[in-house]
Amino acid sequence: MASYLFVCSGGGHLSELHTLAEQLRIPVEEQFWATPEGGLSRSLLAGREVAALHEAPPRAVVPLLRNVLLGRRILRSRRFDAVFSTGASPALSILPLAVLQGIPAHYIESAARVDGPSFSGRILAKLPGVATYTQYRSWADARWRFGGAIFENYHVEDVPPQPIRRAVVSVGTQDGYPFSRFFESVVPLLEGVEVLWQTGMTDVSGLGIDGRPSVPHGELVAAMAEADVVIAHGGVGTALSAIEQGRVPILVPRRLAHGEHVDDHQVQIAARLAESGLAVHAEAGELTREILERAASRRVVAATERPSFVLQTSVPNPRSRWRRLTSLLGGLVPRRARG
Repeated sequence: MASYLFVCSGGGHLSELHTLAEQLRIPVEEQFWATPEGGLSRSLLAGREVAALHEAPPRAVVPLLRNVLLGRRILRSRRFDAVFSTGASPALSILPLAVLQGIPAHYIESAARVDGPSFSGRILAKLPGVATYTQYRSWADARWRFGGAIFENYHVEDVPPQPIRRAVVSVGTQDGYPFSRFFESVVPLLEGVEVLWQTGMTDVSGLGIDGRPSVPHGELVAAMAEADVVIAHGGVGTALSAIEQGRVPILVPRRLAHGEHVDDHQVQIAARLAESGLAVHAEAGELTREILERAASRRVVAATERPSFVLQTSVPNPRSRWRRLTSLLGGLVPRRARG
């Protein structure tokens, strides 16, 4: 039986790769996953083999190196037919090792990267043997192929206006980046509304709401399916969950200038999804009841089947460059499993 390795960070990267695995038409029984352990991975990856990676915050070197060692063990454990990743840091830890073993390696840039590759993507694009893909035709080229996208199989329909009685508010769970501006602007708009508040690490103790740092994925998506409106940060995973439940989310992007994220990629994805009609883009402090009502009067409809993601037919692996990479990585490269 074939075996395929899927490598990614948690959160949105995991949600994306889970969706892309379906578009790649790879059966569940042939999937082996390497990702940090958490509620989302336990929910999405039920029935699949999973190896737990270390959490690796953006640009953190030590956990990246620790995941190199874990990747070495994983690649030694069996013969993989290909490796796939949407980033972030775990892709840098494991894809180069796979290339050095002659395993086809595919890096699919996150849909959050609307205008060009991420830091991880720029590094991996320079490595021989890694096939790189964008989810946007607008910046595809000879190095970055367009193979498909997670947001391509949806359209939006209007529904009769209705009172907003239930709402979901969600900002993800990444440590180190509170989003106080968001909650200070949202709370006054939802008086009298039944709200599920997923607040991450933001301190909301003075806002008079029942905030929960994390919510099990199954509970969160069930609440989204029943909600009249979903209001969220501009994270791809949260946006994808809302859209999959038929909701047009209001996306409020985190801003680098306010210390809310490592860069402004959430601004890009919020604007792009709003342009396609799949979301409403609003800045913190600019939210109004009219914006909530506009989002509540639209619904997302999915195609009957997700379109397939098309891979490059061949991935070059120049042996001379392998040797150069091997000299850089030294003894970290495992011998390929036999079986």
